[in-house]
Amino acid sequence: MAKKTKRLSPAEEGEATARRESYHPKPDEINPVYLFQLTHSGLLVRCAGGDFDLQQMAKDELARRGLNLNGEWVGFNLEEKFNKKKRK
Repeated sequence: MAKKTKRLSPAEEGEATARRESYHPKPDEINPVYLFQLTHSGLLVRCAGGDFDLQQMAKDELARRGLNLNGEWVGFNLEEKFNKKKRK
């Protein structure tokens, strides 16, 4: 059985709209509004349902790129050590 999504109150909808509008001046490639545009709907449903730790997945991707949490290059070996220490 599919989960029902909660409808937003008018106040919550207004806040959500304000958040969305604050993202629009940015170029598409760095605009979080478009982050999931190419994501398969089934995967997006699982993300919304909390099946994945999206923050950890983003951190892991930064590490694969050799970047720290500030987006600074630290190299692959240093970032791997950094993540291992942080996870313990």
